[in-house]
Amino acid sequence: MSPSVILDTASDFHSTAATAQSNGTPPRILLLSPPSLSSHPEKLDGVVAAHDRSATDIQMLDRLSLSLVHLPEATYDIVLVLLDADQTRKESSRLLTGSILQLI
Repeated sequence: MSPSVILDTASDFHSTAATAQSNGTPPRILLLSPPSLSSHPEKLDGVVAAHDRSATDIQMLDRLSLSLVHLPEATYDIVLVLLDADQTRKESSRLLTGSILQLI
């Protein structure tokens, strides 16, 4: 008997946090940006333009890793780590340490 294959076409990603909350307010979003994006404002502006600015904050990963900024507790529903300016994750991966993940 030949082996059978069953394809699971159901989505494993449920974006319930990405929808409006029960009280009608949009979810709070935190964008974590690598420092290389600050030297490419057109790329950063493109990412920021895709989000509702009244519900979105942006922080630089290097400032967070150096403890120059502190994130408020239990504020964000979604945290997005942006790609580097060269579309890789080298800089972001280097800055995103275990201690930073605990802060998030």
